[in-house]
Amino acid sequence: MTELRRIDRTRVHNVLEARLMRDLPDDYIGVVQPLIHGQTLDAVIVAPQGLYVLHALDWVGEVTPTTRGRWSERTPDGKVVHHVSPAEAAQRAESALLAFLKDEFPKLKPVIRHYAVLVDPAAQVVTGGTSRPPCVTLESLVRELLAAPTPAGAPLARPEARQELALALDERQLTRNQRATE
Repeated sequence: MTELRRIDRTRVHNVLEARLMRDLPDDYIGVVQPLIHGQTLDAVIVAPQGLYVLHALDWVGEVTPTTRGRWSERTPDGKVVHHVSPAEAAQRAESALLAFLKDEFPKLKPVIRHYAVLVDPAAQVVTGGTSRPPCVTLESLVRELLAAPTPAGAPLARPEARQELALALDERQLTRNQRATE
């Protein structure tokens, strides 16, 4: 049986936002909790390489992500808790972002990458392979983001393009097509 725990989303977002503000270089712009096509995302990083969508997980202990199916968490007291994979949330976020980009920036086609981020400092990733989305600790997050190469001709290579997109993600709760429908 799956154990349910209440997650303090405010604490999670504060921890994630503080780490991003402290450790990301100035050419990376973080948008925390944007509302995109009805989906509240934990964070989106607008970077020269593209968009990083971060899915914050307030899990503790040893986390075993999988490519398919439930992820498990062994808490410090030895309990095993099974969680729904963040893959479904990543797919919904991807769809929302693609619809947003199509409405607001139709010519912009950035690479979109997702990361499940363990925000508790005691959490560890225990894995024998890859997971979807990749799972990282808060400690290793920035290193992962900076490691991705910037492809030649990347649509977000220009600082002005990153700034414009980040501002739109932060401020626009309804896109042009959504406003027209309303």
